[in-house]
Amino acid sequence: MTTEQILHFLQKDIHSTIMATVDEKGLPVTCVIDMMLSDENGLYFLTARGKAFYQRLMDRGVVAVTGLKGEDTMSSVSVNLQGKVRNIGKERLAEIFENNPYMVEIYPTEISRDALEVFQIYEASGEIFDLSQKPIFRQSFSYGHAQAKDTGYRILTDQCIGCGKCVDVCPQNCITGRQLFQRMPGTGSNKAGSVISCRDWIRSKRSMSCCWKISLSIRRMRRLSLRIRQGDITRLDADAIVNAANSQMLGCICRGGCCHHRRGIGTFHGSRIHLLRGALQQVLL
Repeated sequence: MTTEQILHFLQKDIHSTIMATVDEKGLPVTCVIDMMLSDENGLYFLTARGKAFYQRLMDRGVVAVTGLKGEDTMSSVSVNLQGKVRNIGKERLAEIFENNPYMVEIYPTEISRDALEVFQIYEASGEIFDLSQKPIFRQSFSYGHAQAKDTGYRILTDQCIGCGKCVDVCPQNCITGRQLFQRMPGTGSNKAGSVISCRDWIRSKRSMSCCWKISLSIRRMRRLSLRIRQGDITRLDADAIVNAANSQMLGCICRGGCCHHRRGIGTFHGSRIHLLRGALQQVLL
C-alpha cells in the first residue's frame, strides 16, 4: 500500500480514531476524533476554539493517532501514527462539511460553525497492522519530512550463520524459500549490514516491495560441519564426490568428465542416484 492509500483507509474506512495529545503537566490525554479528509499532504480534522483539546494542539503541536477496524481481534486492521500538527484555520472547512454530511446535524448554522478550525497532521510516521491476513501483514510508512521507523524482527545478513533457528521460531512462518538470501526480482544489491525482516518478507508475498528469502534447507544442515578447501577435487581423500548430474547421469567434458577420467570407468558404473530436495545428484564412488 502507498502512504496515501493508508491515510485514505484511516480517514474513510476507520474514520473515528483515538488521538493522544500532551497537557500542560506533560501527561498524555486521549479523545475520539473523526478524520475528515486525507490527501498526499496528510490528514485533516477539526475542533472548536476554547476547548482544552484545541489548546493542547496549539501548545504542543504533536499528536499520536490510532485507528482500528474489525469485528474481533483476528479480523482487525489497525493504523498508528505519530506526527506534527498545525492549525490551518477555516481552510477546507467547507470541503469537510461537503464530504461529511453528518457534520451539518451537529453544526446546522453558519454561526454555530464560527468557532471551528481545521488542523492538519502534516508530518508523521506510522504503521499499518493487519491481523486478518495470513501471514500477518504490517507495513511502515511516513510522509512530510518524517522517516519511517523500521519495525519487526530482523536478521542481520552480515551476522547470520545459516543455522535456521529463525525458521522454527517464527510464529507466522514468514521465513521461507529455496535458497539462502536469494534476492527476489526488483530489489537492490545485497550490501553488508542490510537486513532481512519478517515484515519485509510478508510484504513481498503480498506483491508489495520485494526483498529476501531464507532457505528451509538450512534446517537440514545445522548438524553438518563444513570445510572449504582449494585444490584438485579428483585427488581428495574422500568417500564420495557429489556432482550435479544430467537426466542421463552421463559424464561431460568438464567436472563430471574429469571425475570419470581420474577415477576410471568403474566410477560411472558405480554411480548412484540420490534425490536431494528435488535436485538429482550424482555420487561418484
